[in-house]
Amino acid sequence: MESIDDLTVMLSSLAEREGLEAKDAREVAAITTAAIRGLLLQELLTTGTRSEDAVTFILRMREGRAAPRSRPER
Repeated sequence: MESIDDLTVMLSSLAEREGLEAKDAREVAAITTAAIRGLLLQELLTTGTRSEDAVTFILRMREGRAAPRSRPER
């Protein structure tokens, strides 16, 4: 993979194979790529973040599930 555009094309192709229409597949790929970039930037700039929670949330959105419930205050 030479660029972030290659990643988007690859993800779009995978989404089409999963049954999405081409337009929807491109949108999902673009959003997924943006989320990955944001999480990587967050990891680089901020220590002690909980990126696992963000990844779980993104995956649940993709599956059409409701957002996870908030954790109780400590």
